[in-house]
Amino acid sequence: MYCRMRGELTLPNPMGLVYADLEVRRESGPSCNVRFLVDSGATLSVLPWQVWHTLGLKPLRAMVFTLADGTTMRRRVSGCWFRFRGIEAPSPVILGQRRDTALLGTLTLEALGLVLNPFERTLRPMRMILALAGLRERVEPRPSRRLGRRGTCPGRMLTCDA
Repeated sequence: MYCRMRGELTLPNPMGLVYADLEVRRESGPSCNVRFLVDSGATLSVLPWQVWHTLGLKPLRAMVFTLADGTTMRRRVSGCWFRFRGIEAPSPVILGQRRDTALLGTLTLEALGLVLNPFERTLRPMRMILALAGLRERVEPRPSRRLGRRGTCPGRMLTCDA
């Protein structure tokens, strides 16, 4: 399957799995290219043992995680930088053990401004919404595309017709 954004963006699998190649690095440190399984059900990304050791990441704390089957496991957590098609962002990561696989979780996807399209099995840019709170300027009433009625926008939100 060819991705419209670029062929290297994601690699669909016949079984419905989606993989993405990203560069990971420690702040001011070495980098590695890693193929991640995109897991829309995972909050944090997982770096395999060999990757985080190569990067020289240090655990910041330990957390207990619950798996889909209800079992719990304890893993150490750190942070690193992810790079995808020229976009760089920091994200917390689970420091995997020797048999753990590389998973790309939703916090990392959001930090990069990406979302998984499950129908096309691709990563796409996220629709970003910005709400500006605290502005008290008056906005002239105009028909709202979203609600189909006339009114004013509270504050100044970019999701309404202000």
